[in-house]
Amino acid sequence: MNQELIDMARQAGITMSSQYGAQWEANTEDLEAFAALVAEAEREKVAKQWEQWHGFDKHTVAAFIRAGGVTK
Repeated sequence: MNQELIDMARQAGITMSSQYGAQWEANTEDLEAFAALVAEAEREKVAKQWEQWHGFDKHTVAAFIRAGGVTK
């Protein structure tokens, strides 16, 4: 597992236990928080790639991607 995912798991409240060997422990809320962090990180990567390819600023598709497709 890469360090970025480990950091996100810990930020979401998921813990590592060594009681029965190395294992991750999480409840439903932790997993939902982790999923949200992963989705946000992926949206940011896509938005940055879009900006690099097309040169658009925050008022364009990249902002839409970062917002998770939600508009006001």
